[in-house]
Amino acid sequence: MSLPPPLPRSDREERANQLALKTLAPLRGEALVKQWLRTHPEALQLPPGGRLFVVALGKAAVSMSKGWPLNLPAQRLCLTKHGLGKTLDGWHVHEAGHPVPDAASAEAGQLLTDFARQMTPNDRWVLLLSGGASALVLSPKEGIAPQRLQVLTDAFLSQEIPIGQINTVRQHCSTFKGGGWLSMTPCDGLTLAISDVEQDSPVIVGSGPSVVPDTTAKDAIRILQKCNLDTDFSDIVAILQKETSLPATSSSSLWLSLADNQSWLDALQQRLQHSGYDSDVFPEGLSQPMSDVISTVSERVREAVSRGDTGWLLFGGEPVCQLPEASSRGVGGRMQHLAMALAWEWRGESWP
Repeated sequence: MSLPPPLPRSDREERANQLALKTLAPLRGEALVKQWLRTHPEALQLPPGGRLFVVALGKAAVSMSKGWPLNLPAQRLCLTKHGLGKTLDGWHVHEAGHPVPDAASAEAGQLLTDFARQMTPNDRWVLLLSGGASALVLSPKEGIAPQRLQVLTDAFLSQEIPIGQINTVRQHCSTFKGGGWLSMTPCDGLTLAISDVEQDSPVIVGSGPSVVPDTTAKDAIRILQKCNLDTDFSDIVAILQKETSLPATSSSSLWLSLADNQSWLDALQQRLQHSGYDSDVFPEGLSQPMSDVISTVSERVREAVSRGDTGWLLFGGEPVCQLPEASSRGVGGRMQHLAMALAWEWRGESWP
């Protein structure tokens, strides 16, 4: 089944598209990191003899890395998705799997472990965190094989499971996630995040490597049971049952969100209105199952059309997807999936 060719944009549509791109520019990782460092120079002050360690992790890692000043002495590590990495002066760049972790994700976990071992209590670290970090790093607890977490991730993605629940399980299976980074590092640090999850929860973004989780291993086990995965992954359940406490840490850290879905929507609506375009922002994030999101957005559009309204309908979030078998998967993320499904819906056809 082939998709129809894209229609050429009208002048009005092209102008609106350019406005969207201009709105996005100051919200890209490079610009956000530069702006924050420019306005908070005191945040990077080091104790006498202390060194700075910087990790950029996620799908926006390369962009955020570019915002870090090269004239600021630091050890630098950039971990991102296959195909997104490139040579960055002064950075060690490593690409890994997403949305399903791979062998390179396990290598990323070892790189982080080695990176942390170089630190002393007198040093400081900065974590530049963005979406996709959970899959990019595999650092399983003792007794859990990396390959088992790969299979578990695939099993999760074959069901309609909210990302928050998936990341809860990830937190308690990892020595890095769920506050694990705090126990790996002997010094204080700072996390600057670009959030792609609802309500910007620090424990969900990247599975919360630098914050103490608000769940326990019992919660992770209950999620596996709810998804009927506890039998197939009884070996992982057995490891989870041994958890008696959360990761211990003697250091302190600060977690800050530089941008999120809502800030982008608000900025875009403001720019559109100043340029004479009508726009409407969904009051709620789209974090429901994909089929429900398609119905919700389609109904909203039909209502607008019936009233004769024109303009932009702005929405974002992380719809819950159910992916096909790995051999049948295409490219693009959740919102690309939603855009394509809506196009078919409005043509009066079913999404294949």
